[in-house]
Amino acid sequence: MVYDDAEKIYAHVAKEGKALLEAAFKALIPKSIPIPPDQPFRTSSAGRIVAYNSTPFPRLDVLKVPLTGSGANKLKSEVVQVAKGGSSGFILVDATAGSGLGSARGLFADVRPASGERLG
Repeated sequence: MVYDDAEKIYAHVAKEGKALLEAAFKALIPKSIPIPPDQPFRTSSAGRIVAYNSTPFPRLDVLKVPLTGSGANKLKSEVVQVAKGGSSGFILVDATAGSGLGSARGLFADVRPASGERLG
């Protein structure tokens, strides 16, 4: 029963938190349009992709974006890799200034490639 109650409370907190974040983004970036990663992106306006780094730490992140809907062509120009099937892609966001807005950019030249070694 405790888990059932916790699930309901967490769902409510998540819903309220999402509403607060959306209100904050509307105040900070009034003309912004959210890009839900698993829904078609619909827009006819021009613009650029920005992301908000809510941490005080510099970040380089990979974000998933939809490549379906009326605004898909705008997103395709920012995508560095398209997922299998072509319905989504990935952009690289540079928020190395710490908290605040980050912008999409090309490949991260300063990230070392992963390497592996077989033992035994």
